[in-house]
Amino acid sequence: MSGVLTVLKSRDNSVLDFKDFMSAIAVLYACLTIIMLQRTQSMGDQITMMWHILNELYKFMNTFGLLLIAFLFILETLKTEFMFE
Repeated sequence: MSGVLTVLKSRDNSVLDFKDFMSAIAVLYACLTIIMLQRTQSMGDQITMMWHILNELYKFMNTFGLLLIAFLFILETLKTEFMFE
């Protein structure tokens, strides 16, 4: 563990303070984000299609969801009534 900490030294051979360490993490995170955005840029059409499919599924559930839930509830109620008879 101390080997990792000795790598984090500034030019004047003193250990980096917390601000420098957090700045390095922020720069690393920004670089990784840019790399991931470049990778997903080629998949833009697929991502757009996925959002359209999810939007259509949301519309379908808003339209027929209450009917489906009521139908399932009635089926469960009838199932329990037939079990007792």
